[in-house]
Amino acid sequence: VLNTLVTDREMQAALDLAKVFIMCGADALIVQDLGLAAMLRKCTNIPLHASTQLTVHNLDGADFMHEIGFSRVVLSRELSAEDIAYITQRTDIETEVFVHGALCMSYSGQCMLSSVIGGRSGNRGCCAQPCRLPYEGGYRLSLKDQCLLKYVSQLSEIGVASLKIEGRMKGPDYVGAVCRAYADAKRGKPYEEAQEDLLADIFSRGGFTDGYFTNKLGDSMFGVRSENKKRYTFTKREYKRFQIQLKVEFQDSFATFTANTDDGLSFVEECKCEPAKRIPTDAEQLRAVFSRLGNTVYSLQEVLVVGEGYFIPVSMLNQIRRNMVNIFTQMRMLTKYTYKDEMYKIPKQTINRNKPMLQAQFLQLHAIPANVDLCSRIWLPVMESGTKAFIKIYEKYKDKCGIFLPPIVHDSDHAAFRHALLRARDIGIQHVLCGNIGQINHCAALGFAVCGDSGLNVFNTASAHFFTDEQRLKEITLSFELNLAQMQDISCRDCGIIAYGRLPVMVTRNCIKKQCHRQEGLKDRKGRNFLLSCDYNCTNRIWNCEKLYMADKDLSAFPFVRLLFTDESVQEAEKIINDYHWGAETVPDGITRGLYYRKLL
Repeated sequence: VLNTLVTDREMQAALDLAKVFIMCGADALIVQDLGLAAMLRKCTNIPLHASTQLTVHNLDGADFMHEIGFSRVVLSRELSAEDIAYITQRTDIETEVFVHGALCMSYSGQCMLSSVIGGRSGNRGCCAQPCRLPYEGGYRLSLKDQCLLKYVSQLSEIGVASLKIEGRMKGPDYVGAVCRAYADAKRGKPYEEAQEDLLADIFSRGGFTDGYFTNKLGDSMFGVRSENKKRYTFTKREYKRFQIQLKVEFQDSFATFTANTDDGLSFVEECKCEPAKRIPTDAEQLRAVFSRLGNTVYSLQEVLVVGEGYFIPVSMLNQIRRNMVNIFTQMRMLTKYTYKDEMYKIPKQTINRNKPMLQAQFLQLHAIPANVDLCSRIWLPVMESGTKAFIKIYEKYKDKCGIFLPPIVHDSDHAAFRHALLRARDIGIQHVLCGNIGQINHCAALGFAVCGDSGLNVFNTASAHFFTDEQRLKEITLSFELNLAQMQDISCRDCGIIAYGRLPVMVTRNCIKKQCHRQEGLKDRKGRNFLLSCDYNCTNRIWNCEKLYMADKDLSAFPFVRLLFTDESVQEAEKIINDYHWGAETVPDGITRGLYYRKLL
């Protein structure tokens, strides 16, 4: 696993680590950072698997990953059986699905809550799990663990290539028990409720849920961890993962042993034999000897004997069995892929010393002030594109207007989403702001000039150039999890930042609002109030409790900065635009500087 975001100054260490894995015989690398993926494509032919941190949740996203060279994609955990089937049966890339373990409240790759409030990034493997804490009204962000044990055969029928079990921070007893249960199910063992109950007793959060897979959302999906009801000790022996087919051919004074594993390894050895004087070496004896595979990953499946009436000493049979296991072990450690050293040089900084252009993004159309014409771009919500208010704003500001998209658009929502895009295009909108890879190709095909939002998690020069050069995005908004020094390391003339507003800290499939079409707050145990809003089809977004404010800082290193307006009044938005255009006279109370001046964790 290399599924973390990498700064320019960490890129060489990440490449060196990848080389170690490849030389040790790894079969694939799981990657999140598309800049790291671009570098790996230059120096190795090892397969790349797209991490669930890339938030691939629709067919366009899966196809995008295949087009840029990934061989497998780990789909978002929020997908239903119908979603998974739709993607898997229409794409050329292999799909991998989470079947067991912890569920994050947010779509993976889009949770910044731990990072923004505590400096510990979930995108960097340091999540402090604030979703597991109580909020006003209860544990409103804590989901039960997922268990899809009963659906293993269904996933196989769908065509899913791999089942994924979350548990890298769990103990060996938990991992052993869960992996054995799913391996047995994969091999055809019928589902037993008692088996699932045992897994729940070992570790769960008030039991299990299959709510995403069955598309049955709601309160029943939420739960908190309790003490384990049962202590389970897993027998520490190798699970029999590979089956061996053995063929023995007797001919004259030699016997040829050919063994094949069900994953494609082969072993051949010859030995001398002689006509049997008493009891010949037959299939029954061969099975008895070659079944003694002890604490290995192998089990004997089939024995085929060609010829009869010959004898081989048991000591020789034992030696051949040991040789076979040793050869298979050595073969598994062979390096399958090549690696060509590729030095990553931190690019020379390209610093823009002019005053940055202002962009303004509005969740609410009625909050747009008259001085918005001081901004070079006005981002409007695409799902409002058919309304009178939207058309009125466009007619006033014309080419300054662009549309921003909801971060999550499932395939079941594709028709309505496309209709909204076409409405905007027909009005005259030319620019679109995308925060997910599953939207880029579709928007480009409709003729839009595509800009990248912070949800793309651009963290280094390589990922910036991947989007601006390879994918031809007009501009990129850098991840706000970087500090300013790391942002200035990135050599890209088309990269800007979010410089004002409530930062988006979560995107959730579960709606936790009481009144869907009104903005509400989510108050934590410290009294901090996070804004809740609804995107298309009741997807929730959670916004930071404090507003980022940078109007008094030197932002001339960036060609553009974006002001993000969520719940501001017209008067508040007007003042903010004036502050950033003319200069701030005073700094408001209760603001945050985000992560821009923090040391990155």
